[in-house]
Amino acid sequence: MSVPADQSVPTLATGCRWATPEADDDQGERTVLFPEGAIKVQGPGRRILEECDGKRTFLEIVSTLERQYNVAEAGRIRVDAANFLEQLHDKRIVDY
Repeated sequence: MSVPADQSVPTLATGCRWATPEADDDQGERTVLFPEGAIKVQGPGRRILEECDGKRTFLEIVSTLERQYNVAEAGRIRVDAANFLEQLHDKRIVDY
């Protein structure tokens, strides 16, 4: 288990992808398909994962999220995003 470093570049792991838009529901959930199954993500988890495009660093992603969710207490977004990505990394859904 390892949290992403500031300069790591999170992305969906090989074999993982977003489902087609038709497969997503109308309540703001999106589905990520991976070799062992699928997960639905919504809310902040969805925003975190959508930012993981393989181009931006973890620090850039956190900065973007902090601007979007400016009411969160300082440092909380970084901790929550790191924990969320760590869980997906452990399940081999995200690489960084």
